[in-house]
Parts: sequence; structure tokens; C-alpha cells
Amino acid sequence: MKSWETLDADKVKIINTHFTPGRSGNPIRYIVVHHNGGNLTTEGCYNVWQTREASAHYQVEANGTIGQLVWDKDTAWHAGNWNANLESIGIEHADDSTSPWHISDATLDNGAHLVAALCKYYKLGRPQWGVNVFPHSHFSSTACPASIAGNQRDAYMAKAQAYYDSMTGSKPAPTPVKPATTPTTPTASQTGSINAGSYTVVVDQLHVRSGASTSASVVATYTRNQIVNLDGWMTVADGYKWGRYTAYSGATRYIALGTADGSQTYLSIGSVPSVANTVSAGTYRVSVDALNVRSAQSLASTVVATYRAGQTVILDGWSEIRDGYLWGRYTAYSGALRYIAVGTADGSIRYLTKI
Repeated sequence: MKSWETLDADKVKIINTHFTPGRSGNPIRYIVVHHNGGNLTTEGCYNVWQTREASAHYQVEANGTIGQLVWDKDTAWHAGNWNANLESIGIEHADDSTSPWHISDATLDNGAHLVAALCKYYKLGRPQWGVNVFPHSHFSSTACPASIAGNQRDAYMAKAQAYYDSMTGSKPAPTPVKPATTPTTPTASQTGSINAGSYTVVVDQLHVRSGASTSASVVATYTRNQIVNLDGWMTVADGYKWGRYTAYSGATRYIALGTADGSQTYLSIGSVPSVANTVSAGTYRVSVDALNVRSAQSLASTVVATYRAGQTVILDGWSEIRDGYLWGRYTAYSGALRYIAVGTADGSIRYLTKI
């Protein structure tokens, strides 16, 4: 970064498409962090976003170089949620490995420094996860930003806070000491409600337990695409959101809906359509030279973007067979639903490979 104080990036390569000028009068309220799903440079991001309906304000390269691709005053298409786009700065980070996903020390250090600088410049306060710094997965059904929300999160945020403290000359408030007692039943603040009805399992295995706790006995196991009917009750315990149903025996059973912070979802409301069992949610790599993205699941619909061989797309688990093709779906960073052919309906040719 040429200047952390004035937010002058090492590189400036402003894209000319797939962003929205201005912010419709909205102030910048928080930062959303992403990972590339690959190892891109600023120029690489620029090229990808010429044909892909996406963009972010900054790219942090594997060597720590920071590039700006959308001006802060404009709205980048990065969160998959329009209101979030209007109120946030999006930062992409290059991965230095893919199995598992990981960012380099230089990327982590300068990405965290950029978060601190943005928090200072826009008066967002000391960087805090889930307060003024959010993972992409908070707003969309995605695994992004991978390790930044996983095993590298604590190091990333510790760096961001240390840089912020240094830049502002401030000291963090002491952490209050919590009583060493654990409630045996949910409190009012922990208990809430969800929509009662049918939910579909979207992970390979999901345990059913005798209580809303990871220490409770496992009494059954659901597998992907099975249906469970929940009664609308919900609580948070042991880092998970729990739902509940009554078994045929009359016993009350508990099942994890997902993580408490919303980064992972294990159940999706609604039942699976009869044709929708062949595409699971996740990241897919394009295995053909060019693959069109369309506005609807039909060859007659408008082509809105094109993916190239080796690029990745995150599908949401929906699918449908039409016009001789198996179609998948994702939410673009603009918030619009987009459709892409996964392969032929008979399974003889695949255009996308799950990774």
C-alpha cells in the first residue's frame, strides 16, 4: 500500500463494468472479506470480472500487493446481497494453496492492515468480527472466505486490531470476565423461532440428538436430501443453532440447523424437487473452454456472462433438467439469480466438476 492513511493502493486498475456508480446515499458501515478461490493478481481479477457479474473494491495478492479495482465511493458487486453491497467495502484475498484453502502470511498481514486502515478512515471503530468485519458467507450461501473465516480468522483479526490500535494510538477495552457457570437450559436470549415445516438435509450426514447439545446422545442420523419436519422452535447452544421435532415414538429430538454465526448451514427449508438431486451445493470448476451463464434455466434465455476453463462457480444446490441439459444456479454478486448448464441431461457430458 502506498499510503495506509489515505488508502492509496499499490496498483489502481478500475474496472469498467459489473459495478454500480455511487451508493444511493448509503454510508460505508462495514467490510466484507472474500477469498479468490485461486491465486489471482489484480490484473487477473480485472480480467475475470470483465465477463463475470462480480467485483470487489480491493484485491490483496499473494505477495501482499494491494490493488484497487472499484473506487470506495462506488458499489461493488461482491456480497450477493444488494443492501450489503451498498453499505460495505469488499476485499478479495489470493489463496496460496487450494487443498486446503490458505492465504499467505503476506496476504494475511496486508489484508488485515487494509481492514484496519479502512476502519480508521471511515470511522467504523476497532475491527470486530461480526460487527464491522463480516465474511462473505454472512450474506450468501457460500464457503467464502474459506480459511479467513476458519483457521486463519483469529490471526487475521488480531493483526487487524493491532494495526488499528497502532494507527489510532488507542488501547482496546479490557475483556469483561464472564462467570464460570454454564446454564443447563436455554435462556430467553438464546431461544427463538424458525419457520415450522419441512427442511432438507444439505450435508452428507447430520446427527439427531436427545438434547440441544453436542454432548447429548446421538439417536439417529439423516443423510443428504432426506427431509425432516421441524416444529418452529429454535435455540443456540455449543456454537450451533438447533431445531426440534417430535419422533414417531413421541420423544422430542434435536438437530443442528447450522453454525451459530451462520457460516455453515446444514438444513435448507423446503423439500427437494424430484429433479434436483443431481447437483449438490458447493464449488465447481469449469472444464470446457467457454460456458455461458443465463438469466433463466433455458437455452432461449439471455446470456449474461461467460465462464472460461479453470474458473470456479459456487452453486446453491438447486437444479432442473430442461432443453436437454442439467442446470445449476447461483446468486450473482448483484443479487440476481443466474443459471448455468452443469452438463447434459443424460449425464454423458459434464461442463462443471465439483472440487
